[in-house]
Amino acid sequence: MLKIFKTFFIYFISSLMFFEIAFSIRYFNDSNFYKENIVTPKDNLEKKFNSNYSILTDSIKKKIILIGDSYFDYPLVKGSYDEKFRKWSLKNQFDFINLSQSGTKVENHFSVISRIPDNINNVYVISYKPIDIFRDFSKEQKVNQMKKSTSQVFNILKSSYSFQFLKDILHQVFFQIRKQPFYPTSSRKSMINPGVENLNKLNKYLNYLNDKKGKVILVVNFPFNYKYDFNELNKWELYKFFKSVDNKLEILISPDIINLKESISWRNGHPNENSVNKIFDKITTKFENN
Repeated sequence: MLKIFKTFFIYFISSLMFFEIAFSIRYFNDSNFYKENIVTPKDNLEKKFNSNYSILTDSIKKKIILIGDSYFDYPLVKGSYDEKFRKWSLKNQFDFINLSQSGTKVENHFSVISRIPDNINNVYVISYKPIDIFRDFSKEQKVNQMKKSTSQVFNILKSSYSFQFLKDILHQVFFQIRKQPFYPTSSRKSMINPGVENLNKLNKYLNYLNDKKGKVILVVNFPFNYKYDFNELNKWELYKFFKSVDNKLEILISPDIINLKESISWRNGHPNENSVNKIFDKITTKFENN
């Protein structure tokens, strides 16, 4: 029995080492040999903003402005939001500006939104995900070098492919058993108990969006690779907060629209084609009510 256990343990450790080495080689190649990786997501977003600035400042045209991260700009989804919005806008005589960019964060989105002139003809469709609640929308995040050096070992562990793989498995197991994300993780904290301070920052962000002229639709993208139990979901602080918002913002929460584990894969929480279709159809009903 001991021999079997030792053999299993050796195979297990060997598998982990293989994953880590393969992932490290891929990262090295991507970061050093592909020139496009030198350009940051923020840089790409700025290019999109600058190239569309003349349309954004037009005070007469009706415009749909899509702003978000990879939940709106994931490259492997068939029938993307960009494609759907372009077709819908052409048919309904709107100008469409796609300012979504994979890899950007909520503070990048705010930076763009704050530079778009107010206009009653603007329709903003903005993506938000639970983990964004830990970021200050009005400030660029700066790395504390002292903190970085003291927690270097923990950061290496967190970025480990094996660690991420194990965490993804535990999330799926916990959703099956407890109807909740695995703890202690930032995903769990962001959805279940983000804290008063973070909810206050989110409230300020929503108040800012609420003051924008035109229509603002905020799409709250919970990870699509889980099936949510609404008895549990109604206890989670973030979900309760969004359901309690009482202003002119249109807030769409993804589990309210589709709750079928319709994602890219069991590990990848981005919406697949069916989820994109459902979310898009729900968004366009809000245009029709404009």
